[in-house]
Amino acid sequence: MCESTPGNPEPRRTESVDRELTPERWTFISRNHTADVTADLRAARSPLRTEVERSFPWRPTLTAVFAPRALFPPGLLADPGRFLREFNHSA
Repeated sequence: MCESTPGNPEPRRTESVDRELTPERWTFISRNHTADVTADLRAARSPLRTEVERSFPWRPTLTAVFAPRALFPPGLLADPGRFLREFNHSA
């Protein structure tokens, strides 16, 4: 395992070394672990319909309660539904 200290972003090796994390990767982690990525997360692809996602904060909640299928684009729930039906028949 590698650890960095507050004054030194370079990792220091401990007894068990994680060979998957290179010094470059640890440097990246030490620089970015406190970064605010809120804007990046908002830009992530959402399964909700665009007009619902970009609406007032209360609209997705009301839609979920009163018309849950209207949250998603047509056909989005078809594959999970088919999988569940097939799984149910095979059990």
